Amino acid sequence: KHRMAVGGLKSVHKHRRQVEKHIHVLENQLNLATVKFNTILTKNRNLREEINNLRIHKEIYAKLFNKLNAKLQHQKKLMKEIVQESVLAYDQRMEAESRIIAVRERSEKDIQLYNTEIKELMRVIDHEAKLKEFMLIKFRQLVKEDRLENKLGKKSPKELEYETYENAYTELKKLTGLDSLYTLGSQFLITEEKNYALFNFVNELNRQMEVKQERILNLKVGLSEWDTRICCNEILQFENRRMEKEQTNKYEKLGKRTTKTLEQLKSKIEITFRKIKCDPTIIYQKLCGREGISNSNTMVYLGLIEKKAVDLLRIHMLMLQTLEEQHGTPPLSPSSSASSVATVNVLFAGADLISTMKPIKIVSPVLIDESDDDMSTVIGN
Repeated sequence: KHRMAVGGLKSVHKHRRQVEKHIHVLENQLNLATVKFNTILTKNRNLREEINNLRIHKEIYAKLFNKLNAKLQHQKKLMKEIVQESVLAYDQRMEAESRIIAVRERSEKDIQLYNTEIKELMRVIDHEAKLKEFMLIKFRQLVKEDRLENKLGKKSPKELEYETYENAYTELKKLTGLDSLYTLGSQFLITEEKNYALFNFVNELNRQMEVKQERILNLKVGLSEWDTRICCNEILQFENRRMEKEQTNKYEKLGKRTTKTLEQLKSKIEITFRKIKCDPTIIYQKLCGREGISNSNTMVYLGLIEKKAVDLLRIHMLMLQTLEEQHGTPPLSPSSSASSVATVNVLFAGADLISTMKPIKIVSPVLIDESDDDMSTVIGN
């Protein structure tokens, strides 16, 4: 019975230890799970904050993208309008040139036709004039012959007039080949009307030719003005591009010179800073452990250098005073002491002023129309 009791107690203790061990293991697992859960929660919170920041950045970039896209579309629209205007101007120019060529060809054809018609009319007029002159000559000869016959035969005036008309009619029949007097008269009237119509037609052709020549001249003047305007625009664009390129080169050179001068100043400041053994702790704290002089911390370096210079001057003054007291030499003269005190006060005031100044910010210069002398004066000041 005792053994059974002892064995039962051992089994109970063993079971208890196993249970405690299992509880300890479970507690460790729970602790690890809790730590992991807390880590995941922390990571989740950080990720949420990062997601929120990214969303904010996304909204900002989306607004910026929309703004730039709108500006780009506006520029494309302007470029498209300019291209359309240039194409339209080119088409108008080509159309004007084709019109000028067509008008020129038409005027040349009209001039050739006019010259041909003029020659034909001149030939007809010469023929009519010769015919008329011939008829007048024959008429005069007949009149002379009739007068001679009247003198010889002593005919009456009516007979003489009748014979004259009869002779003239006979000559006209020979010349024209017409037997009827009415036909001869109507033919004469038709010829006169035709000559008058041809004369009016020639005058109308002259007037039309003058109008077309004036139109051709106006078209030539307009085309020359258009060419001059296009040439002037091209010259202005070339000059603007040249001036912009010159200004860009000028400001690039100025920026390089300024950057070079600034780098030299920074290197000299850094050398002076190290040479007088200034304490860089303040700068390291502000820059989170990063070393080196930059545009943003140049004034801080200068403030520390000036503060160190004031401290050195103060030490120098104290050493001089100590030496004077030890050797029993007379104190400084009033003027020298006053100047030394004024120098120390000025340096102290400068150190306080530099320490209260904000860090300098380097802003990109605005491109304005200034000469090199003005820019160099500003930099020198």
